Amino acid sequence: MIFEISGKSKVTFSFEEGNTKSTVVETKVQLDISEKMKRSAYFNDEDMPTDKGVKSLSQVLLLGLAANIHYAHNDGMWDKDKHLQYVLQQLQEAVARKDVESSKGDRI
Repeated sequence: MIFEISGKSKVTFSFEEGNTKSTVVETKVQLDISEKMKRSAYFNDEDMPTDKGVKSLSQVLLLGLAANIHYAHNDGMWDKDKHLQYVLQQLQEAVARKDVESSKGDRI
């Protein structure tokens, strides 16, 4: 069986004139699965991801990020090792931040 799983991340920022940086307002993530897959294994009764859904979403986002790293390396934009180190540092900082929380509710 061939099937697809997709993940989407949407970040809303606030920027004020005169500032050099923007501020994170909200972060949303969304998992979509193929109709061939058992929905109840990936989503609960509130249409939020189950533990299996969370793991699948993480895998999809990570594979997309890896593809982006390879693309940038192969196109000569960024050395893949330096890019990976940047990603790891940014991920560590993002997880530690208090303003990066996934919002529940409407799909994005």
